[in-house]
Amino acid sequence: MINPDQTNKKKHKNRKIIWSLFDSETAITLNLNNHKYKVITIGVASGSSCTRDFKNIDLSKKSCLKKLNKLEKPDVIFASPPCETWVSLSIGNVRFYNRDYNEYNLYWKKDWKGNDFTKKLKEKRLLGRKTAYWTAEIIKKFSPELWVIENGMSSLIFDFLKKYQNVIGYHNNTYYSAYNKSFSPKPTTFYSNMKFVLKDYMIKTGKTIENKGKGFDCITSYADRSRVPIGIYEDILLQYEGYGQQYLF
Repeated sequence: MINPDQTNKKKHKNRKIIWSLFDSETAITLNLNNHKYKVITIGVASGSSCTRDFKNIDLSKKSCLKKLNKLEKPDVIFASPPCETWVSLSIGNVRFYNRDYNEYNLYWKKDWKGNDFTKKLKEKRLLGRKTAYWTAEIIKKFSPELWVIENGMSSLIFDFLKKYQNVIGYHNNTYYSAYNKSFSPKPTTFYSNMKFVLKDYMIKTGKTIENKGKGFDCITSYADRSRVPIGIYEDILLQYEGYGQQYLF
């Protein structure tokens, strides 16, 4: 006779483990929980966080490795490190530094070391670098079968990871609104160790990440800006499983 509890445990054990790093604002990836996957969301939430269902671990510190080591080991890692000082919308992504143009440029001109900046911006820039660094170290230590790092398409984080962390992957580009019209047409890259075919065309919507004038539904809170259409992750997992691209036909 088979104990039902034992059967459930066996099914649970056979599920692949997804670590969703920096997903403590919305825990959107929890929607991927099913008979195939168990999702563990990890990070530190801000004041605008919409969920409490996550592992509270600071991923900008070395201590995160010891804490992560206590969790079930990942088959898949999704990571969305803070992009504020990496993308072109930020003061941190002025590629060609000119002291007269911008006294507080955060772009790391030589070996990604900061130029002149205020203390507040310096702290932001260092946090961006630390979270990128430890994302790379987590991937190296736990060696998941699939890893995916999400950031804006203009982000310098991928250059940093490739040049200084030897994290070499494919640039899988897409737009949020291509998967869900209730999102802004945000150009985004899912940098990964596998090549995916994502929807790479923009659908214009009435939403924008920042306030750009009248007629837009503006997304301003950190939690809202952190949201990613679940369809992108579903598409990635289907291709990872070998089923092809679900939105292609």
